[in-house]
Amino acid sequence: MRAEVLPGNLLERDEDLARIERTLARSRGGHGTLMVVEGSAGVGKTALLADARTIAESAGMQVLRSRGAELERDFAYGVVRQLLEPALRGAEHAEGLFQGPAGLAAGLLDLPGAPAHDRAAFADEDSSFAIIHGLYWLSAGLAERAALCIVVDDAHWADAGSFGFLLAAMRRLEVLATLVRWPSAA
Repeated sequence: MRAEVLPGNLLERDEDLARIERTLARSRGGHGTLMVVEGSAGVGKTALLADARTIAESAGMQVLRSRGAELERDFAYGVVRQLLEPALRGAEHAEGLFQGPAGLAAGLLDLPGAPAHDRAAFADEDSSFAIIHGLYWLSAGLAERAALCIVVDDAHWADAGSFGFLLAAMRRLEVLATLVRWPSAA
């Protein structure tokens, strides 16, 4: 299946868009893929990402998107919340997603539809591993329902927790069959 996309106002990006289409097709075929788009400020990385999201959505993929911001860097799991909250708002998504570690992580982050968890139980220990592990399983649950495309613009501004999740997800791409878009700092 080939997605028909007319690029926005991007000039000389046919090769980049073709590469994105091939990468998304590979991901839809069950081969988790990481794509990094990098370049100087103002060269059109964000516009290219917008076209990548359009390609993914028109091919039937579920797109989770977020954007790192310098002023939000201290907001714990802010990028992750941007990724997951819209996908979890509908009640039809909640059934079966919050089992085991996924439910624990979603509850600790107060994500929509998640079961409540006692935060006091984690007050004396570092809960970051439990959250990152649970977020991985939550992402895996979403990927089982539809091919998943994760798009993170300006990831270099991501908070530490979100960055940890992105790194953990990248190490397990072959299992998740997920496309992660993670641009480096310009």
